[in-house]
Amino acid sequence: MLLNLTLLESDFERALAHEAGHAVVGLSLGAFIEHIERASASGMPGSLMSQGFDEGLCVQFEPTIKTFEPRFQYTVAAAGMAAERLVFGRFEPIAASHDVDLLRAAGRTDIEILGLIDIAQKVLSENVSFLDFVRQSLKNRPSWLGPILVDGSILNERFRSEGVKVDISVDLEKLLPG
Repeated sequence: MLLNLTLLESDFERALAHEAGHAVVGLSLGAFIEHIERASASGMPGSLMSQGFDEGLCVQFEPTIKTFEPRFQYTVAAAGMAAERLVFGRFEPIAASHDVDLLRAAGRTDIEILGLIDIAQKVLSENVSFLDFVRQSLKNRPSWLGPILVDGSILNERFRSEGVKVDISVDLEKLLPG
C-alpha cells in the first residue's frame, strides 16, 4: 500500500491517515506489520510513477497476510481510502489509484470497492484512537533516520493491548457472497 508524499506535501496529514488506515485494518483482521517505510521511485508501482509519484509511504505486512481470505485482503486494500474519508470526509482518488487498480485487477467493481471502504471504515471507527496513534507515530519520526519510519513490533504489541478486533464477516458476506 503506497501513497505519494511529493504531490501531497500540502496535505501530508492525508498521506499519514491513508497508510495508518491500512495498518489499523490489517491489525484488526489479524495481520502483523513488519514496518511502515518510505518508498522511493525504485519501490513505486508503475501506475503511480506514471502519475508523477516518486516517493511514498508503504505498510509492509508479514507474508502471512497473503494467506488471508481474499475478502479480508480487499478490505485492507480499501482501508487507506476509508481512513481518508473518516478523517477528512473524502479520499483523494489520484493518490488512492494504486489501491483501486489492485481491487479492480481482482475483479472488484466500483460498487464493491465503495462497499469495502464502508466496511473498512467500520473497523476504523472502532479504533479511532489507535488510528490517531499510528498517524502520530509516522508524523513524529524524523525522515533522516532512514526509510523505516515505524517498527511493526511496536504497532503489533500496542494493538494487542489497545486495539479492537472487529468481526466484519457478515458485512463481507453480504457484499461479496462467497
